[in-house]
Formats: sequence, structure tokens, C-alpha cells
Amino acid sequence: MKKEKIFLPECGVNASFEITELLDELEKRKTNFIIIGAMKATLKTHTKPHSLDYWLRELSIVKLKNTMQATKEVQNSIVNTGRFFLEKRRCPISSNYCNALVITK
Repeated sequence: MKKEKIFLPECGVNASFEITELLDELEKRKTNFIIIGAMKATLKTHTKPHSLDYWLRELSIVKLKNTMQATKEVQNSIVNTGRFFLEKRRCPISSNYCNALVITK
């Protein structure tokens, strides 16, 4: 599997993760999607713990845990790998439809 880095501009020049890390996380969760959940909130007050934004903030490379990480730039980078597409899906917490990244078949 080709290594593809996703850079996190809110964390500095070299902060990145491999797209396979996100794929592995979704496999572990036994799901094929993750809601975006981008919020301008502290990690402690973040209301979407199953979201991409929350997951990114918990990565060890992220030093700014209280800064939104799932920016449009990051979302577009993930979609541009060809491994995900954007779609509305039900939030596992609220059951509302939210923007989500879905694994391509």
C-alpha cells in the first residue's frame, strides 16, 4: 500500500500522519466512515468524540490539542488520496446527518 502523508497545517510545517493510520482506526472501529466534527472548541468541551477532528487532536504529533485540526485543507488532502469521499452520514452521537469521510470501495 502506497504511503500517503496528510499534513496538519495547524501543527507546524512537518506535522503529518499516514492515511493508513486513519484507515486502520476505522477498521478498529468496524466502520467505513468518520464524521468530520470540526469544532472551534477545546478538546475538553468537544462534543464529537468519534469525529475526525477529535481523532486528529489525540494524535501524539498534535501539540495544540485545543485547536481545530479537521480544516477544509486537511479534508481535501484526505479526499485527494482517492481513498475517501465526502458524504452526509448519521453522527454516532447525535444521529443528525453530518459531513463525513467515507472509505471508497
